[in-house]
Amino acid sequence: MRASSFTVAILLSALTLFPDTPRAGAVGADLESRWRGAWVILNPAVRSNCDARHTNNRINGRLSQSKGRFNFPEGELAQVKKISVQRSRIDVFLNLEERLLTGRQDGPFTLYDRLDCRVELEIEAPRQMVKQKDTEGLDGLLLVAMNRHIAYREARDSEMWNGRVCEDLPDDYPETLFQHSVWQAEQVNAGIDGVLTRSFDALVEVSAAVQNDPDYLEGFGHGVDLARAGLPGNKCPALMRAGLTVPGVKPPHGLADDATANRWRKGHHDGFLYIRAVNLQRYLPACFVPVPQRQEVADRGESGSEMHSRDHSQEPVTTPSASEGASR
Repeated sequence: MRASSFTVAILLSALTLFPDTPRAGAVGADLESRWRGAWVILNPAVRSNCDARHTNNRINGRLSQSKGRFNFPEGELAQVKKISVQRSRIDVFLNLEERLLTGRQDGPFTLYDRLDCRVELEIEAPRQMVKQKDTEGLDGLLLVAMNRHIAYREARDSEMWNGRVCEDLPDDYPETLFQHSVWQAEQVNAGIDGVLTRSFDALVEVSAAVQNDPDYLEGFGHGVDLARAGLPGNKCPALMRAGLTVPGVKPPHGLADDATANRWRKGHHDGFLYIRAVNLQRYLPACFVPVPQRQEVADRGESGSEMHSRDHSQEPVTTPSASEGASR
């Protein structure tokens, strides 16, 4: 069957729209074989959010532009994880070798995290260079942005490395962790104790406010049923969230007047509050947390400690192809 002129036009249009995709894929595989896993020193300064994603950095020669949260000066040590060639740029995904020590405030305490930082270099490339599968030309663009090295130790010994290493934790940080864990437990227990006190006071208040009035008692029963239907059970976070808050409801239709409706509302409030308070008195005492002891915190700190940088003593040496050499 002969293809229609319309089908041919569609195929020609697709080839016009995507002329470089096969070429970009082929040249990308060549660059990937040269660079993936290589240790590099970055020539431009870069920025990273230091989270699970690679932060974009637009690169033009040795200039960079990024909105990442943290700034890293030129000369950062990194490892290439992936390279992707687009029609007019090269995307290089890298993991910075050294972690970043950052502080955060929790109450009166300054706590620290060691963050892994990732960057993506979006290196501008002439479209014609990609179209012509000029691997050497594209490789040269990468070498402007990064100095490639045979192995980790060689990169770290390079004069181009900026020497940045993850900062040490303060000498008294184990004591800070201990005091913080004690403070956290005390904060939790103080909150629980406050809710228990308020719920006990509510029980006393409701017991003294019960009225022998049909409208009040009808509202009281409605409040009891509503509270029982929404009880959080014995789950501590849900108990603390629920607390003693009483939702507003509309009285049923047909009540004689506003005074009758107000007595019904009062009964509903007291019935709901009574059930909630009883539930808190029953389950919340089990939510108290033990105050950590010093040895427990010390053991937890040792097991959760992280090295400033990775151990590369057992890593295989990556050797570039004979045609590319190693660039410092």
